[in-house]
Amino acid sequence: MESSGSRSRVTTRMHKSTPSTGQQSWRLLAEHATAAGVADRWHTIEGSAFEVEFGGNYDVVLITNFHHHFSPPTIETLMRKVPGALKPDGLAVTLEFVPTMTG
Repeated sequence: MESSGSRSRVTTRMHKSTPSTGQQSWRLLAEHATAAGVADRWHTIEGSAFEVEFGGNYDVVLITNFHHHFSPPTIETLMRKVPGALKPDGLAVTLEFVPTMTG
């Protein structure tokens, strides 16, 4: 979130490279952005998260349900890009939810 006077601007960078992400997921994200009142302040970037530029000056970078799709060396390459997208005191947050089969 970037502060712009009394109004904050949220820019969410969504990368369409996760194998399991379909059109329904993107519609759901748009619905959530609308419900949160930030639909006019976020957009998607098409392409591989490993190849596109992230931009910069972000307070927070969220990387959710992404790592489990790739090998550790591949994720390490991605994560080396993240600090360049953050403000000096910015924060990177990762979240993984991978269900396990239990008997």
